[in-house]
Amino acid sequence: MFKLFFPFALVVVGFVSQKSQAQEVGRVEQIEFNTQPYYFHLQPGEATTQVYIWGSVKLPGVYEVSASTDLGMLLSLAGGPADQRPVTLPGRRTTQIQHFRIRGDVRDIIYEAELEEMLLETSQYPQLRDGDIVYVKSEEVRGFSWRDLVAVLGATAAVVIAVERVLAN
Repeated sequence: MFKLFFPFALVVVGFVSQKSQAQEVGRVEQIEFNTQPYYFHLQPGEATTQVYIWGSVKLPGVYEVSASTDLGMLLSLAGGPADQRPVTLPGRRTTQIQHFRIRGDVRDIIYEAELEEMLLETSQYPQLRDGDIVYVKSEEVRGFSWRDLVAVLGATAAVVIAVERVLAN
């Protein structure tokens, strides 16, 4: 009986150890890495440029693009500004585009414009070069609203009441 059971036990142990190894390999797919994606947008044999696009775009990361790609095309490849929700009134949304390049030991801004401005002046884009960084900043600019007025009036009333009580004592 032992002679029949021993080979069967080895097969079961081998199967269980293989199954646990397979589960270990499968867990790697569930781990999220903290690296930015790397995108290729080029034709075979073309000269390429490696640029970085960060900030509030839908697909931030490293882009390997053909040397003829301009800033507008790069922003389109990155999916455009990420925050396209309607702006709560009063206020408006501004999207600022900044293009940085290393000059010597310093990273300088070589182009800066609001998105609406940039779309109107397509011939003004600087050519992309290796190591350039494009940063897209989107923010909501709010005006003074009735909620702000209520907050100021409430704070003023609280200070007046506090001063009145201190003077009364």
